[in-house]
Amino acid sequence: MSLIDELVEVNIKASSSPIARIGLNTLLIIGNSKKEHRVKAYSNMAEVRSDYDLESAEYKCASLALFQEGKPAKIFIGQALNTEKFADAYLAITKENNDFYGVMITSKKTDDQLGIAELVEADQKLFGCSSNDKHILEPNSQTHILHKAYAKKYKRSIVSYHADASNYPEAAWMGLMFSYEAGSASWAYKALRSVKPDNLSASERAAITAKNGNYLVQLGGSNIMLDGKCASGAWLDVVQGTDWLTNTLQTSIANVFATAAKIPYTTEGLAIIENMVRYVLSEAASRQIIDADSIEIYVPKIADIAPEVRGSRILPDVRFEARLTGAVHKVKISGTVSV
Repeated sequence: MSLIDELVEVNIKASSSPIARIGLNTLLIIGNSKKEHRVKAYSNMAEVRSDYDLESAEYKCASLALFQEGKPAKIFIGQALNTEKFADAYLAITKENNDFYGVMITSKKTDDQLGIAELVEADQKLFGCSSNDKHILEPNSQTHILHKAYAKKYKRSIVSYHADASNYPEAAWMGLMFSYEAGSASWAYKALRSVKPDNLSASERAAITAKNGNYLVQLGGSNIMLDGKCASGAWLDVVQGTDWLTNTLQTSIANVFATAAKIPYTTEGLAIIENMVRYVLSEAASRQIIDADSIEIYVPKIADIAPEVRGSRILPDVRFEARLTGAVHKVKISGTVSV
């Protein structure tokens, strides 16, 4: 041993990998035109072109998702193999790779769409689909995908009407929205490239919005999506922002447990948990998910926690309150002018 080693002993241990947050900005496209692989990631159209014909539905969806003003860092394209149903393909894909948040399929069949919607709801992801069923424009019709998703109060299913649904406006919309930080942007008033708007009457728009559907129209020279809702009526930015907050709180606290030698059941130990919650809420505020001025956090005092609870090593009753930032979508103005 050298003299320096005798005088100063240094041992460096590599820390374990942190627990990763779930990605909320990745789109999965499920098609059935290619049978060579279950699911694969792509970051640009050159990569997609190496696997899919230019006329394939998968290529069309990918090009729309990656051609918007903003685009996700990557997309996944998965396959329903042989005679497999899309719902069965989704289950197989999640077993191989579950690191995605948005889902769409190339099929326009209502049964295929509903089958995926049910699975995605359970997985707490987002499912986007579109339909050109004219019954959607009839207020009392109950035969179409929008009514069925609305009746089930699906809070993670995004149904859009579009006269040319085979052009997949949902691919363009989700591709654009996944270029934003999760929850930081309203899904309404977003301009889409390469998708033609519909010319809808006021009554047709009302029929769509009555069941929390979405549609693409021209406004001020841009082709924009409205209203940015799930079939349940939940605003999409709220759903996505709440998912981000839930996941980030979970992974941040789990990383504290994983990296600290011990979180003592003391005032100082509870402060570590409180500070992490406060840090995550501050990050949520910076993303415009919640209002920074509204944040309140409550952590119980050690003396108020029963000994048997402390003995179980569970910290109960950590709570916070915060107000969603929401978004302004409509404005009513009144005024008076005079000579």
